[in-house]
Amino acid sequence: MLVAVLCGATAVGKSALALRLAQANGFEIISADSRQIYRGLGIGTGAPSAAERVAVPHHLVGICDPSEPFSPRMYPPLVHALLEAQPGKRFLLVGGTGLYLKELLFPSPFDRGPTPDAIKAQVQDRLRVEGLASMYAELARLDPEAAASVHPNDAYRIAKRWENLLLMGESYTKLTGPVTRDPRYAATPIVWVDAEREELYRRIDARVEAMAKYGWVDEARRLAADPAWRSSPGCSSLGYAEMTDVAEGKIDLRAAVAAIQQRSRNYAKRQGTFFSRQLPGALRWDCAALESLCASVDWRWEALANKLENPGNSEESGL
Repeated sequence: MLVAVLCGATAVGKSALALRLAQANGFEIISADSRQIYRGLGIGTGAPSAAERVAVPHHLVGICDPSEPFSPRMYPPLVHALLEAQPGKRFLLVGGTGLYLKELLFPSPFDRGPTPDAIKAQVQDRLRVEGLASMYAELARLDPEAAASVHPNDAYRIAKRWENLLLMGESYTKLTGPVTRDPRYAATPIVWVDAEREELYRRIDARVEAMAKYGWVDEARRLAADPAWRSSPGCSSLGYAEMTDVAEGKIDLRAAVAAIQQRSRNYAKRQGTFFSRQLPGALRWDCAALESLCASVDWRWEALANKLENPGNSEESGL
Protein backbone atom coordinates (compact mmCIF):
# COMPACT_ATOMS: atom_id res chain seq x y z
CA MET A 1 0.00 0.00 0.00
CA LEU A 2 1.36 3.39 -1.02
CA VAL A 3 0.54 5.67 1.92
CA ALA A 4 1.63 8.96 0.37
CA VAL A 5 3.91 10.67 -2.10
CA LEU A 6 6.31 13.29 -0.76
CA CYS A 7 7.83 15.25 -3.61
CA GLY A 8 9.85 18.44 -3.60
CA ALA A 9 12.84 20.28 -4.93
CA THR A 10 16.39 19.25 -4.22
CA ALA A 11 17.58 20.07 -0.67
CA VAL A 12 14.15 21.25 0.51
CA GLY A 13 14.14 18.78 3.43
CA LYS A 14 11.67 16.16 2.22
CA SER A 15 13.99 13.19 2.87
CA ALA A 16 14.59 14.05 6.53
CA LEU A 17 10.87 14.60 7.06
CA ALA A 18 10.03 11.31 5.36
CA LEU A 19 12.57 9.44 7.46
CA ARG A 20 10.94 10.67 10.70
CA LEU A 21 7.48 9.79 9.44
CA ALA A 22 8.65 6.34 8.39
CA GLN A 23 10.32 5.62 11.72
CA ALA A 24 7.27 6.77 13.68
CA ASN A 25 4.82 4.69 11.67
CA GLY A 26 6.74 1.63 10.52
CA PHE A 27 6.77 2.68 6.87
CA GLU A 28 9.33 1.79 4.24
CA ILE A 29 10.55 4.34 1.71
CA ILE A 30 10.55 4.06 -2.07
CA SER A 31 12.90 6.48 -3.79
CA ALA A 32 11.69 8.59 -6.72
CA ASP A 33 15.12 9.99 -7.52
CA SER A 34 16.61 9.38 -10.96
CA ARG A 35 20.16 9.84 -9.65
CA GLN A 36 19.94 7.82 -6.44
CA ILE A 37 19.00 4.87 -8.57
CA TYR A 38 22.70 4.57 -9.53
CA ARG A 39 25.33 2.80 -7.46
CA GLY A 40 28.38 4.71 -6.27
CA LEU A 41 26.81 8.19 -6.41
CA GLY A 42 25.78 8.36 -2.77
CA ILE A 43 27.44 11.62 -1.74
CA GLY A 44 26.53 13.81 -4.70
CA THR A 45 22.93 12.60 -4.87
CA GLY A 46 22.23 12.81 -1.15
CA ALA A 47 21.35 9.12 -1.03
CA PRO A 48 20.35 7.69 2.35
CA SER A 49 23.27 6.68 4.54
CA ALA A 50 23.92 3.14 5.70
CA ALA A 51 22.57 4.04 9.15
CA GLU A 52 19.40 5.53 7.65
CA ARG A 53 18.86 2.42 5.54
CA VAL A 54 19.17 0.28 8.65
CA ALA A 55 16.68 2.46 10.52
CA VAL A 56 14.20 2.48 7.63
CA PRO A 57 14.30 0.14 4.62
CA HIS A 58 14.77 2.09 1.37
CA HIS A 59 13.92 0.75 -2.07
CA LEU A 60 15.12 1.63 -5.61
CA VAL A 61 18.37 3.13 -4.33
CA GLY A 62 21.65 2.01 -5.91
CA ILE A 63 20.08 -0.63 -8.15
CA CYS A 64 21.78 0.35 -11.45
CA ASP A 65 25.34 0.70 -12.64
CA PRO A 66 26.16 4.29 -13.72
CA SER A 67 26.67 3.02 -17.27
CA GLU A 68 23.07 1.77 -17.54
CA PRO A 69 20.40 4.00 -19.09
CA PHE A 70 17.21 4.18 -17.01
CA SER A 71 14.12 5.88 -18.40
CA PRO A 72 10.99 7.15 -16.63
CA ARG A 73 8.99 4.39 -18.34
CA MET A 74 11.10 1.79 -16.51
CA TYR A 75 10.19 3.19 -13.11
CA PRO A 76 6.46 2.38 -12.56
CA PRO A 77 6.80 -1.40 -13.04
CA LEU A 78 9.40 -1.51 -10.27
CA VAL A 79 7.07 0.35 -7.88
CA HIS A 80 4.10 -1.83 -8.82
CA ALA A 81 6.17 -4.96 -8.21
CA LEU A 82 7.28 -3.76 -4.77
CA LEU A 83 3.72 -3.02 -3.67
CA GLU A 84 2.35 -6.27 -5.04
CA ALA A 85 5.10 -8.37 -3.46
CA GLN A 86 4.51 -6.91 0.03
CA PRO A 87 0.79 -6.12 0.32
CA GLY A 88 0.93 -6.02 4.12
CA LYS A 89 3.50 -3.20 4.24
CA ARG A 90 3.01 0.53 3.86
CA PHE A 91 5.31 2.75 1.87
CA LEU A 92 6.15 6.42 1.44
CA LEU A 93 7.31 7.37 -2.03
CA VAL A 94 9.84 10.17 -1.74
CA GLY A 95 11.78 12.12 -4.35
CA GLY A 96 12.08 15.00 -6.74
CA THR A 97 12.18 13.40 -10.19
CA GLY A 98 8.99 14.74 -11.68
CA LEU A 99 8.98 12.50 -14.74
CA TYR A 100 9.14 9.38 -12.56
CA LEU A 101 6.22 10.62 -10.49
CA LYS A 102 4.20 11.56 -13.55
CA GLU A 103 4.75 8.19 -15.22
CA LEU A 104 3.68 6.40 -12.05
CA LEU A 105 0.72 8.54 -11.01
CA PHE A 106 -0.46 9.95 -14.35
CA PRO A 107 0.80 7.43 -16.91
CA SER A 108 0.73 8.26 -20.59
CA PRO A 109 -1.37 5.93 -22.75
CA PHE A 110 1.17 6.33 -25.54
CA ASP A 111 4.23 4.11 -25.97
CA ARG A 112 6.24 4.51 -29.15
CA GLY A 113 8.36 1.45 -28.40
CA PRO A 114 12.16 1.13 -28.56
CA THR A 115 14.29 3.55 -30.57
CA PRO A 116 15.87 1.94 -33.66
CA ASP A 117 19.65 1.68 -33.54
CA ALA A 118 19.93 3.74 -36.75
CA ILE A 119 18.20 6.70 -35.07
CA LYS A 120 20.46 6.42 -32.02
CA ALA A 121 23.55 6.34 -34.25
CA GLN A 122 22.33 9.36 -36.23
CA VAL A 123 21.91 11.41 -33.06
CA GLN A 124 25.31 10.42 -31.70
CA ASP A 125 26.98 11.27 -35.02
CA ARG A 126 25.36 14.72 -35.00
CA LEU A 127 26.45 15.31 -31.42
CA ARG A 128 30.05 14.54 -32.35
CA VAL A 129 29.99 16.76 -35.45
CA GLU A 130 27.80 19.67 -34.32
CA GLY A 131 28.46 19.67 -30.58
CA LEU A 132 26.10 19.58 -27.60
CA ALA A 133 25.46 23.34 -27.44
CA SER A 134 24.39 23.49 -31.07
CA MET A 135 22.17 20.43 -30.74
CA TYR A 136 20.49 21.88 -27.65
CA ALA A 137 19.90 25.24 -29.35
CA GLU A 138 18.32 23.52 -32.34
CA LEU A 139 16.18 21.35 -30.05
CA ALA A 140 15.00 24.49 -28.24
CA ARG A 141 13.96 25.97 -31.59
CA LEU A 142 12.16 22.87 -32.88
CA ASP A 143 10.80 21.46 -29.62
CA PRO A 144 10.90 24.12 -26.88
CA GLU A 145 8.78 22.08 -24.46
CA ALA A 146 11.16 19.14 -24.60
CA ALA A 147 14.23 21.39 -24.30
CA ALA A 148 12.79 23.19 -21.27
CA SER A 149 12.77 19.97 -19.24
CA VAL A 150 16.51 19.25 -19.59
CA HIS A 151 19.72 21.07 -18.68
CA PRO A 152 21.81 22.32 -21.65
CA ASN A 153 24.71 20.12 -20.47
CA ASP A 154 22.65 16.93 -20.08
CA ALA A 155 23.91 15.08 -23.15
CA TYR A 156 22.01 11.89 -22.37
CA ARG A 157 18.56 13.49 -22.16
CA ILE A 158 19.18 15.88 -25.04
CA ALA A 159 20.01 12.84 -27.16
CA LYS A 160 16.80 11.14 -26.04
CA ARG A 161 14.72 14.21 -26.96
CA TRP A 162 16.34 14.25 -30.40
CA GLU A 163 15.73 10.53 -30.89
CA ASN A 164 12.04 11.06 -30.21
CA LEU A 165 11.89 14.07 -32.50
CA LEU A 166 13.52 12.22 -35.39
CA LEU A 167 11.43 9.10 -34.86
CA MET A 168 8.03 10.69 -34.30
CA GLY A 169 8.35 14.07 -36.00
CA GLU A 170 6.88 15.90 -33.02
CA SER A 171 7.46 16.56 -29.33
CA TYR A 172 6.97 13.72 -26.91
CA THR A 173 5.01 16.20 -24.79
CA LYS A 174 2.23 16.10 -27.42
CA LEU A 175 1.95 12.33 -27.25
CA THR A 176 1.08 11.91 -23.60
CA GLY A 177 -2.71 11.98 -23.87
CA PRO A 178 -5.08 13.30 -21.20
CA VAL A 179 -3.89 13.65 -17.62
CA THR A 180 -5.63 10.85 -15.71
CA ARG A 181 -4.46 9.45 -12.41
CA ASP A 182 -3.75 5.74 -12.20
CA PRO A 183 -6.73 4.33 -10.23
CA ARG A 184 -4.34 2.33 -8.05
CA TYR A 185 -3.22 5.63 -6.54
CA ALA A 186 -6.50 7.53 -6.64
CA ALA A 187 -6.59 7.86 -2.85
CA THR A 188 -2.86 8.45 -2.37
CA PRO A 189 -2.12 12.02 -1.25
CA ILE A 190 0.60 13.84 -3.15
CA VAL A 191 2.35 16.18 -0.75
CA TRP A 192 4.55 18.79 -2.43
CA VAL A 193 7.14 19.88 0.14
CA ASP A 194 8.32 23.39 -0.69
CA ALA A 195 9.95 26.48 0.83
CA GLU A 196 10.17 30.17 0.08
CA ARG A 197 12.72 30.78 -2.63
CA GLU A 198 15.37 32.47 -0.49
CA GLU A 199 15.19 29.71 2.11
CA LEU A 200 15.32 26.99 -0.53
CA TYR A 201 18.35 28.56 -2.18
CA ARG A 202 20.06 28.86 1.21
CA ARG A 203 19.48 25.15 1.82
CA ILE A 204 20.76 24.26 -1.64
CA ASP A 205 23.97 26.24 -1.18
CA ALA A 206 24.59 24.73 2.25
CA ARG A 207 23.94 21.23 0.99
CA VAL A 208 26.37 21.52 -1.92
CA GLU A 209 29.08 22.85 0.41
CA ALA A 210 28.47 20.01 2.86
CA MET A 211 28.68 17.35 0.12
CA ALA A 212 31.92 18.87 -1.14
CA LYS A 213 33.42 18.68 2.37
CA TYR A 214 32.12 15.14 2.88
CA GLY A 215 34.14 13.71 -0.01
CA TRP A 216 32.33 14.36 -3.27
CA VAL A 217 35.59 14.90 -5.16
CA ASP A 218 36.94 11.55 -3.98
CA GLU A 219 33.69 9.89 -5.05
CA ALA A 220 34.00 11.45 -8.51
CA ARG A 221 37.65 10.36 -8.70
CA ARG A 222 36.67 6.73 -8.00
CA LEU A 223 33.98 6.86 -10.67
CA ALA A 224 36.33 8.47 -13.19
CA ALA A 225 38.66 5.48 -12.90
CA ASP A 226 36.28 3.90 -15.41
CA PRO A 227 37.27 5.21 -18.87
CA ALA A 228 33.59 5.21 -19.89
CA TRP A 229 32.51 7.37 -16.94
CA ARG A 230 32.36 10.69 -18.79
CA SER A 231 29.90 9.33 -21.37
CA SER A 232 27.76 7.38 -18.90
CA PRO A 233 24.23 8.36 -17.78
CA GLY A 234 25.55 8.56 -14.23
CA CYS A 235 27.99 11.35 -15.11
CA SER A 236 25.09 13.50 -16.30
CA SER A 237 23.90 13.68 -12.69
CA LEU A 238 23.94 17.22 -11.40
CA GLY A 239 27.42 18.26 -10.25
CA TYR A 240 29.37 15.17 -11.25
CA ALA A 241 30.94 16.67 -14.36
CA GLU A 242 32.25 19.58 -12.28
CA MET A 243 33.52 17.34 -9.48
CA THR A 244 35.21 15.09 -12.02
CA ASP A 245 36.91 18.19 -13.44
CA VAL A 246 38.15 19.00 -9.93
CA ALA A 247 39.41 15.45 -9.46
CA GLU A 248 41.32 15.73 -12.75
CA GLY A 249 42.78 19.15 -11.88
CA LYS A 250 40.86 21.06 -14.55
CA ILE A 251 39.11 23.51 -12.20
CA ASP A 252 39.39 24.31 -8.51
CA LEU A 253 36.89 23.17 -5.91
CA ARG A 254 35.57 26.64 -5.12
CA ALA A 255 34.64 27.27 -8.76
CA ALA A 256 32.99 23.86 -9.00
CA VAL A 257 30.91 24.42 -5.86
CA ALA A 258 29.71 27.81 -7.11
CA ALA A 259 28.75 26.35 -10.49
CA ILE A 260 26.90 23.44 -8.91
CA GLN A 261 25.04 25.73 -6.53
CA GLN A 262 23.82 27.83 -9.47
CA ARG A 263 22.82 24.77 -11.49
CA SER A 264 21.02 23.32 -8.47
CA ARG A 265 19.06 26.54 -7.94
CA ASN A 266 18.04 26.52 -11.59
CA TYR A 267 17.05 22.87 -11.34
CA ALA A 268 14.97 23.50 -8.23
CA LYS A 269 13.07 26.21 -10.09
CA ARG A 270 12.29 23.78 -12.92
CA GLN A 271 11.19 21.15 -10.41
CA GLY A 272 8.69 23.55 -8.88
CA THR A 273 7.29 24.42 -12.29
CA PHE A 274 6.90 20.73 -13.11
CA PHE A 275 5.11 19.88 -9.86
CA SER A 276 2.68 22.76 -10.26
CA ARG A 277 1.81 21.85 -13.86
CA GLN A 278 2.18 18.09 -14.09
CA LEU A 279 0.95 16.76 -10.72
CA PRO A 280 -2.72 17.81 -10.42
CA GLY A 281 -4.05 17.73 -6.89
CA ALA A 282 -0.67 17.99 -5.20
CA LEU A 283 -0.93 19.55 -1.73
CA ARG A 284 1.76 22.23 -1.46
CA TRP A 285 3.23 22.66 2.03
CA ASP A 286 6.11 24.67 3.37
CA CYS A 287 8.58 22.17 4.82
CA ALA A 288 8.81 23.88 8.22
CA ALA A 289 5.02 24.20 8.46
CA LEU A 290 4.56 20.55 7.56
CA GLU A 291 7.14 19.51 10.13
CA SER A 292 5.27 21.52 12.77
CA LEU A 293 2.02 19.86 11.75
CA CYS A 294 3.65 16.43 12.05
CA ALA A 295 4.94 17.28 15.52
CA SER A 296 1.50 18.52 16.59
CA VAL A 297 0.05 15.04 15.97
CA ASP A 298 3.11 13.27 17.39
CA TRP A 299 4.07 12.11 13.88
CA ARG A 300 1.09 9.73 13.75
CA TRP A 301 0.18 9.14 10.12
CA GLU A 302 -3.58 8.66 10.51
CA ALA A 303 -3.93 11.96 12.36
CA LEU A 304 -1.66 13.70 9.88
CA ALA A 305 -3.58 12.31 6.90
CA ASN A 306 -6.79 13.81 8.25
CA LYS A 307 -5.09 17.19 8.47
CA LEU A 308 -3.68 16.90 4.97
CA GLU A 309 -7.09 16.13 3.50
CA ASN A 310 -8.34 19.42 4.98
CA PRO A 311 -5.33 21.73 4.71
CA GLY A 312 -7.32 24.84 5.57
CA ASN A 313 -6.03 28.21 4.43
CA SER A 314 -2.67 29.18 3.01
CA GLU A 315 -1.44 30.28 6.43
CA GLU A 316 -1.64 26.72 7.71
CA SER A 317 0.38 25.31 4.82
CA GLY A 318 2.85 28.17 5.13
CA LEU A 319 2.74 29.07 1.43
